Formats: sequence, C-alpha cells, structure tokens
Amino acid sequence: MRRFVKDDPGYIAWLAEHPEGFVLNTYAHVTSAYLILHRASCRTINRQLAPGSLWTDPYAKTCSDDREEIETWALRQTGKPTKPCGHCLPGEGMGRPVALPTRPQVGRVGPRAPRPADTPIEFDGEPIRIIVRRGSDADSPPLVIEGAQWLAETFFRRDPSAVGRNSYDAWIEATRKDPERSNRVVDRDVTAVNTTMAARTSHEAWAPVIASTDWSWLECLDPSWDLLQTPWSATEWALIGQRLATMFAVTKRRGLGLAVITKVLHIKRPQLIPVMDSVVIEQIGARVSDDVATWVAAIGQVRAVGRRNLAELQAVSDHLRARGIADRSLVRILDALLWVSSPGSGLFSSLAGWERVFRPRTD
Repeated sequence: MRRFVKDDPGYIAWLAEHPEGFVLNTYAHVTSAYLILHRASCRTINRQLAPGSLWTDPYAKTCSDDREEIETWALRQTGKPTKPCGHCLPGEGMGRPVALPTRPQVGRVGPRAPRPADTPIEFDGEPIRIIVRRGSDADSPPLVIEGAQWLAETFFRRDPSAVGRNSYDAWIEATRKDPERSNRVVDRDVTAVNTTMAARTSHEAWAPVIASTDWSWLECLDPSWDLLQTPWSATEWALIGQRLATMFAVTKRRGLGLAVITKVLHIKRPQLIPVMDSVVIEQIGARVSDDVATWVAAIGQVRAVGRRNLAELQAVSDHLRARGIADRSLVRILDALLWVSSPGSGLFSSLAGWERVFRPRTD
C-alpha cells in the first residue's frame, strides 16, 4: 500500500503501474468525513488535469492492489468504512465487510481486549501535549495528543500487554533481571508477544533464530543505549543505524516482518527498540518496504519524534511513577501513546468519557 501526499509524479506513476488497483481519496489529514474508494482506472481520479491543478494537494491518495487492505486501513484510521465511488463502483452502498469491526468495541474479547480500570484516572493539573510531526513534510498537519499523562496512565492500567504477571511488560522486566537472557532470543519471548501483544507469530518461524550460536548482532547493542535520551551525533546515530540494520538482516525472513521482530527485540532492548507495528508506522507517517534500510529510517523517525517531545515524555514518566505505575522506558511510553491515540487501538473507543484531543493543528 502507498500513500501519496503532495506527490503527483509518484501518484501518476503508481496509476500507470497498477491499472487494476484501487485508490482511496481522502483529505491530506485522514478523517471519516471523506473516504471515497475508486478503481485506479476511474476517470474521476485518473485523467489529465488542467495546468496548475494537482491530484495530491490538498487531497491525498492511498493506493493498493488489494482493496481489503485499503478498507482495513481506513477503518483503523477513522473507525468508519469507505464509500465506493458512484462511477466506477456503482450500487455497492457503504463499505464491504472486512476483518476489522467498524468501531473498536469496549467489550470485545481477545488478547488486546482492555482490562477493567483498577484505579480511576484523576484529571488534575495541566494536560501534557505531545506533537507528532508526520513524515518529512513539514507542511503536513501533525498529530496532537492532549492529556498525554492521562492517556498513558489509562494504557498502563488497562492494556493487557501492560497489566498482570503474564503481561508483555512483566516479561520485559523478568528478562531485564537476567543478563544472559537479555542477549539472546528464547522461545518464551515468542509466547510473550503472542499472549498479550496479539502478534500471532509462529514458533517455527523463530526456531532458526533461537537455535543460533552467534548473538554478536544483539550483544553489540549496548543495553544502556536509549533511543530518545542518548544524545548521539549524526555520525554516531549512523553507526547505530548500521548495527540495527544488521540486527534486522539477521532476523528478517519469511513470516518475520518489522512488527513482530521489533515486538520480540523490544524485550531485549526496551530503551532502544520501539515496537514498529502498522499503527505506529501510520501515526508517525513513515514509509517502509521490505528493505531493512527503510525499517532503520522508521526507527529514526520515532527517535526524532521522541527527541522533540523529550521533556513532555519525561513529565509523563514522572506522572506514571507518582501514580504508582512501574517504570517504563520512554520508548515504551511513546509507543503506547502513538498506539492508543489511533482509532485502530483496542482502548480508543473507551476514552470518550474524558478529555482527549487527537486533531490536526492549524496554528
């Protein structure tokens, strides 16, 4: 799937290469108010434009050969189905059934179903604001997360990955206390990401990695390195990036992509490696492919977001500690905020009863 914002040459080239594909026409900042799905051949989104007119400004185009991929993406972003074009997809009505529900359900079951709140959130003090500049386009509207301390507290009290002795975070803490286990992948790591992180990764896919006797690619990543707090120079970060690329090259294989690899390796280096699932990638406006260089670049984007909001994230961490929540790395806190502020997260729909704002800034 590709998304084109202020990139008419890329969009026009994609149309030429994918005549049987699908195009979702949206505003540059995706909202449920405008989600029109077209065939790539539809003349309303594929024709010669008048001089000075553009396809991808102020609108944007999300493109894929797989219609269901686009429809699922739209639901995750907005909680609403797409609307088929009346010209190229006539008579279909609103949206087709896809695997994702049209709104995340508070009472749903599954590994990421929210837990009941053990302690009420107290909305005292000033809300902390996190501003996420998406991608490399400085003109695109950022994601603004208001009340980040309360949002993070809700996540760490209610998300299954953060709560309980069998949670993902509990396994991270147990691993941290065992230096030998911190420097190699074990079968229990796969169980941890499948249990409360909804990874659905097979133990067989990880078996060659687990059976390895060479862990130099992991050992060379110092456990004290912090993606957000360590003030590396550009040259130093380039060297770190080379080591991350080696890590990905060693672990990447059929059935093991960016999301599940980072979920497992975050266990080993929770201050350095963010969980790069599809929601986080969308929230930061990253573009990734099968090339591990794009994976490293996406982690660099998370670092940039975190560095710009470092004081705010440290304030969120202080709030969590004051509220009796065990310490989490700033990387984990930022991941949690990016994930839970997406309509695709399991907690999003349960936040309507308190102040939160996820909106583009116009000032």
